[in-house]
Amino acid sequence: MVLVAVCNRPVGVARPRVVAGWRAAGRDLGDSFRHPGTRLGLWSHFSAQFSGMVFALLGGYPFMTVGRGYSANLPGGADHHHGGGQGRWC
Repeated sequence: MVLVAVCNRPVGVARPRVVAGWRAAGRDLGDSFRHPGTRLGLWSHFSAQFSGMVFALLGGYPFMTVGRGYSANLPGGADHHHGGGQGRWC
């Protein structure tokens, strides 16, 4: 067993007290969302992951295992190197 502790300040320096409310959190969120990279990251991740999540949430596992006959490990990605239950994905 290994235990690792990381301190984000020099040893012996008191931790600064940060008190932030909802107003400050909203202001910080607005500041970060004004950067084009933040918006690009949000929409690219949303768009790229959307179809896979919809497939998984709307019955992707039963479709692949029962309907297509693939092994139970394939939908989780654990069996794709071995070809799955009946061979290949397509």
